[in-house]
Amino acid sequence: MVKYLENLVAKRGKAAVAKNLVEDPAKGKQRKRGRFALADLTVLDLPIFRMRTAELMIQSDPMVRFAMNVRNSALMPAELEIEADPDVKAWIEKNWSVLWDLNRPKLVKAKRFGSAAIQVVYENDKGIMNIDRLKEYRIQNTMPLQNESGETVGFQLRQDSIDLRAPQALWVAYQAEYGNPWGESVLHGAYSPWWSKWVDGGFEKMLQLRMMKDAYIGDMFFYPMGQTMELKDGTVIPFRDVVRELGENRLSGGTLTIPVKFDESGNKLIDYHPPQDFGTPTGILEWGNRLDDEILIGIGVPTEVVNAAEGGTGFSGRSIPLTVLINNVEMEFTDIVNAVVRDIFTPMIWFNFGEREWSVKPKSLLESTTEIMGESNLGGGAMGGTDPQPQQQQQGPEDVPRTGEFITVNKGGKQFQRRNPNFGKALASDSSQFADTDSVDPLADDITHAGTRTADKSIASAASRITALKKKRLI
Repeated sequence: MVKYLENLVAKRGKAAVAKNLVEDPAKGKQRKRGRFALADLTVLDLPIFRMRTAELMIQSDPMVRFAMNVRNSALMPAELEIEADPDVKAWIEKNWSVLWDLNRPKLVKAKRFGSAAIQVVYENDKGIMNIDRLKEYRIQNTMPLQNESGETVGFQLRQDSIDLRAPQALWVAYQAEYGNPWGESVLHGAYSPWWSKWVDGGFEKMLQLRMMKDAYIGDMFFYPMGQTMELKDGTVIPFRDVVRELGENRLSGGTLTIPVKFDESGNKLIDYHPPQDFGTPTGILEWGNRLDDEILIGIGVPTEVVNAAEGGTGFSGRSIPLTVLINNVEMEFTDIVNAVVRDIFTPMIWFNFGEREWSVKPKSLLESTTEIMGESNLGGGAMGGTDPQPQQQQQGPEDVPRTGEFITVNKGGKQFQRRNPNFGKALASDSSQFADTDSVDPLADDITHAGTRTADKSIASAASRITALKKKRLI
């Protein structure tokens, strides 16, 4: 990347190159999101996974979107470890903030289709080039560009034949292997359960058919064919119309009267069966829950992370699955950082500051997550600390409530009523502003003995003051 800029600067000059970096050679060339064919998903066999299949998965299934959001949420604490001179470090932190804090959705979209094509637009701040904004392109309309060494150096807009090269182009590949510039979509792992869920005859169609056809059967009447009922005015009504009117006028909890007619053998010619509920389709719902779990796992989200724990709080019993999730998204974060360092930081640090020694690498996401959650025990315990067992606290005299003559004390799992040793102190404290030190109460010893069973002179003195205040009707 630096060599490419060196050649440009040598040919055009640094000012001309800076102007070119600020300009947008592909302005107005972004294509709107087009329609995609559904023919790939109308056959019975599992078709080949394609980019538009991944797009359909995102649009159609709430569980797929939820799993992607879980992964994105786990990436929020991600940070960089930067080693550089103060001016270079400040530049990296400023531009990383633009990338990660303001444009994170564009960067994390790489896992949807395996790759993300992003154009970087710069601004000139007194001779220092900083990132101004990012423009993302539909990945189906782009093609990665590679040099002779097989390194990705940018991408091409297919329909417009425009080549965007780093540092104006950022190509992020998710889990790319063997030097392939194209990454692997994270949705590929959830393709099979998603297909079983939405294909014709799959879970969603079966549940829809079950609820529309067999969930509930209404009133059922049996009537004698060809027979009629004659009213008092001579009107003749077929029995079919009689029972139909009965069913249409029936309300829940209402009274239903049905005429009875018997044949020669005593059998009823008219019979009624009330509505029937066929119950919950347990097997179908369990199948749907299993498919949802397989979708989560296929996208790299352990089900234990999102399901409520059977006991405890927080991440009790789920720290290992949470660690698996963090490890999965940490690899994604590493791919993003490597792409940013390759396409943006390396050439632009040289352009702005010349040859400098610097280093940027992703900080352990597990450490960042642990710092946010507080003290953690990740060795199979609970994220955020273990759940302490509630213990009964021994109450001393200072812990006892200072109001009320009687208090409730827990002892041996049982509750007992006892006198409050602070009761006299509370009254003395509340009434001290009205105290008359010259007043004497002959019952002070009795009050002291009843309230605290001690010979505490201060309590006795307080009791005498209380009695004096009562006589003066101040309390």
